[in-house]
Amino acid sequence: MDGVQLRSHVPDHDLEQKLLQLLRGSSAPALIVFGGSAGTGKTALMARLRDAAPELFGEVIADATHSESPGQEQVSRLASFFSPFADGAVPATGPSRMIALNTGMALRFFHKVRQDEEAPGLTVLENILLSRLGVPRAAPAADAMGWLGDAVLVLNLDLRRTAGGPEALFLGMLKALDPDDPSGVLAGAARCDSCRVREWCWPRTNAELVSADETGTVLDSAVTLAAHERGRNISPRELWALAAALVLGGAHGVDPCEDVADAFTAGDSSRLRDGLLPGAALEILARNEPLAASLLTMDPTLQPNAEAHEEIASAGIDPADDADRLVALLGVAEPAKRQAVRTIAAHAAAGPGLTGRYRARARWLAAQLTPGSSPDEGFHAALSAFDGPPDPAADMRIMETLAIGLARGFGRKVGADTFLPVDKPGQSRKYDVLVGANLSSQNLLEITADPHLESNPVGADLLRYRPLALPVRLGRHHLEITLPIWRLLQAAAAGTLPGTDDLERFHGLRRAVESAVLELSLNPANALLISDTNAGRHWRAANVRTRGGDLLNVYEVS
Repeated sequence: MDGVQLRSHVPDHDLEQKLLQLLRGSSAPALIVFGGSAGTGKTALMARLRDAAPELFGEVIADATHSESPGQEQVSRLASFFSPFADGAVPATGPSRMIALNTGMALRFFHKVRQDEEAPGLTVLENILLSRLGVPRAAPAADAMGWLGDAVLVLNLDLRRTAGGPEALFLGMLKALDPDDPSGVLAGAARCDSCRVREWCWPRTNAELVSADETGTVLDSAVTLAAHERGRNISPRELWALAAALVLGGAHGVDPCEDVADAFTAGDSSRLRDGLLPGAALEILARNEPLAASLLTMDPTLQPNAEAHEEIASAGIDPADDADRLVALLGVAEPAKRQAVRTIAAHAAAGPGLTGRYRARARWLAAQLTPGSSPDEGFHAALSAFDGPPDPAADMRIMETLAIGLARGFGRKVGADTFLPVDKPGQSRKYDVLVGANLSSQNLLEITADPHLESNPVGADLLRYRPLALPVRLGRHHLEITLPIWRLLQAAAAGTLPGTDDLERFHGLRRAVESAVLELSLNPANALLISDTNAGRHWRAANVRTRGGDLLNVYEVS
């Protein structure tokens, strides 16, 4: 890695210390496999481990993921590396072997090695690695794994929590942008010492803002919420791209200093105002950056928020008050710090002041504005169920919540009974046909084990992994209940029915409901509901067993 890459690497000290402690113990793994997508820090982590304790490691391959597909030479190299863990081999001895191997390369390697008659058999190792990397397959039984079950440690770095507190990576990234830190990304920003237009430099001021505790925590909370919205951790590369774009504030080209100098020369204070963090940078980024677009939807200044409304209503009345307010929120006492804040405040005091949105966003970034949106407490409670042993009572409460939301969101309630439509959405018939459904009691809805916790508990624990979505089985479909789906079902349970657009957004959920309906409709014991929606009339039909045989009992219901 070059100098900038080294300075931008955010070490995971907790993981490093846990691994070194494990390797020094009596149950040290013979093989450590680091998985994860590009940019997760596999190579850097391996280098730091080896530098810290070179005596603990034997052969190391840090570049197995640097090509799209392994050639024959690389297949042979990897086969040789894995040979101590071949089928039927005796337990490996000696220092631990270590390799960076993403899922795609692992799949291609094992496919090719099976075709090589001279390569060792690696069937057991393949099943262990792929199941622990998260490839859908049945995890091998303990007796089938033999000694390899304890000897192989798989760490999928995609599972690391990248945002959500001091232990996560994003706050470390933002701290590394401190321009005064000689070990940070900007290496102390020595060029700034001789800069004549530093008071106009919005990138430096933005870097000082995001690396501060208050603004960093605000951004980290917003990114954490974005991860819950997606149901997965946000990659380090995407986080670095976001952080860099926020700091640059729209500055482009090879050297942002030229943009600052041009704005100063032209006296273009609007460029400075928009480039500063409370300005238009987030809106501009949101046009092309999905993560920035997510953050924009979470900006409390764009939501119904009493505190934001108070700030907006106070803006523009007294330009001097606007200026003082901006400095109070985002300025600091040191004259060499956050100079662009004081510059734009001076321009605001001499002119029309600041917009309400600018003042409100400055208050948000100063961590003095309560966000209007936060993850649902019930959703967090559902996810926290994975922190300990299974709790059947808690699972039942969660399933009941989901069942009510599904029934009301997709079906119809008649008295105490719930019915789900047999036809797919969009099909138009004179009569709608629905089938009786009690999802939780008919074994059609189930909270399942998290696949990563189930297949790789040791690796998940070392990585401090926690699910960001709720894994469930609905009918024959396995799906993840993300925060947006949870909110949709919660709203439906409360009486707000989802629109067609909402149902189309959650295609997997709709397919799972259709799967459950199919199973229900095949059971003659389930009642039907026939509805004439135009006339507002409904008939319930159910099989009734009599001494003379089964009868179809049909009667009108309200």
